[in-house]
Amino acid sequence: MPGPPARAFHPVSCVSAQACREPARGAQSKPSLPIAGVSPELPMLRRLVLPALFASALSVPTLAGELGTQREFRNWLASCDNVRSCQAVSLKPDSDDTAWVLRLQRDGTASAPVQLSILPTDGEPGPGTRLVIAHAGRPIATLAVGRGMAIVDEVLVIQDRAAIQAVLSAARTAESLDLRFDPAIPADKPVQTISLAGISAALLWIDEQQQRVGTTTALVRPGSRPASAVPAPPALPPAPPERSQPAGSSKPVSDAARQAMEQHSQSYCERDDRSPDTEGATAIPLGGTLLLASVRCFSGAYNFSRAFFLLEDGPQPVIRPALFPRPHRDATPDDPQSPDNVLTNGEPDEVSAAVSYYAKGRGLGDCGDLGTWQWDGRAFQPIVYRRMPVCRGIPAYHWPLLYRTR
Repeated sequence: MPGPPARAFHPVSCVSAQACREPARGAQSKPSLPIAGVSPELPMLRRLVLPALFASALSVPTLAGELGTQREFRNWLASCDNVRSCQAVSLKPDSDDTAWVLRLQRDGTASAPVQLSILPTDGEPGPGTRLVIAHAGRPIATLAVGRGMAIVDEVLVIQDRAAIQAVLSAARTAESLDLRFDPAIPADKPVQTISLAGISAALLWIDEQQQRVGTTTALVRPGSRPASAVPAPPALPPAPPERSQPAGSSKPVSDAARQAMEQHSQSYCERDDRSPDTEGATAIPLGGTLLLASVRCFSGAYNFSRAFFLLEDGPQPVIRPALFPRPHRDATPDDPQSPDNVLTNGEPDEVSAAVSYYAKGRGLGDCGDLGTWQWDGRAFQPIVYRRMPVCRGIPAYHWPLLYRTR
């Protein structure tokens, strides 16, 4: 079934807060706010922003389907991408040295089962790994690699449906689960505790995003309506075709163009003349006379931001902000919306005309957001977007997906 009409990505890097009802256990939800535990580098840049800066910019890219969204519920983070594939991950307290993260995933199709996996943040499972999942001192599942669970890309994937159901049942009433590994991972901590505070709210929110509440497929508030009442999720939008141009095709940027970009960005970027901006000396061809160029915007210990522009160079250069759409989040007084042409640790690819970025919430790189856009001849279209708003030791390749293409 085709998805709904195309909608524009909003020009900020996070997601919108949406209303959510809390089940009887009383866990309170929190909207997706600035990244917890971050250094002041990113907020410093955002405080310099003028909110309506790009009203006259190039038309904003659009995409088919829905936008990804994300919510935090006490010790759990719930996320759904643009095709309603959702997941909930446990968030260990910042002071806790728990080395494992519990993750529940479910696609948006009516008959999709719940998938359960356990992600390591310290140590790796091996072929002989055995696991007991316990609640209140009583085992509810006993598993071993090759017997009810498997290792896929260093992740323990639970395959035993009875074990998955036992965890879901415990989530309705228990405060925590214990993971007992044999041999212990890490070696000095044989028992690891996963908090279940907020999991019911997270699973209810996922049910709501996938429109399962009141159906036989709902995890928290099931009803009598059949699975056929769950609407089909949108189809994955196609990715723009990847371009290919010879390496070494970059063009020099004139002084007049550089000065025009610096003047345009002076209200939201910090001027840094301590060293020559060698990265901004050249621009990437996008077709015809159009170039992708950039100027420095902010420099920190581990985050380096640039403001990107579409440039037609010449005696009187013409510049427009290069828009990189990201899922929408409501601005807060402490974290207003950032300009959509500013990328942190952005990496344009000269050959493919794709642009990627990886904004770190802290030096460890275990929180932040990352994404990739592809030039389609008119605008930069999103290809993939991940976000982890809480710093809890989860590596970037395990961050929740909020947008993807086929």
